[in-house]
Amino acid sequence: MPSIIVGLLAFAMGLWGLSVWWYSVEELLRGLVPLLLLLFGMVALMAGVSRVATAPKDDRDDEELIDLADELEREEYSSTEGEAATTETAAASDVGMNKSVGADEQNVRVGE
Repeated sequence: MPSIIVGLLAFAMGLWGLSVWWYSVEELLRGLVPLLLLLFGMVALMAGVSRVATAPKDDRDDEELIDLADELEREEYSSTEGEAATTETAAASDVGMNKSVGADEQNVRVGE
């Protein structure tokens, strides 16, 4: 209970101090805001510089990078084909076409 009374008393005195010395508080804020901006900017700058300095260097030559790009492109193409075939099969089963087409013919159609 005493902590509540002390807290309310401190809060009331703080409000009173803000109202009486508002111009002093305003001057303090005018001085602190630019200082905090400078501090924040320096911390952000140092974080960015240290991140660039510790970035791993890529020692691969151009031919290896082209080969990797081709390999990724082939993988994406093959996964896209598989998704298209799965979508075709699902669409055919929804329409009811699987009943009239044999399993071997369906596999040939999906593999195309």
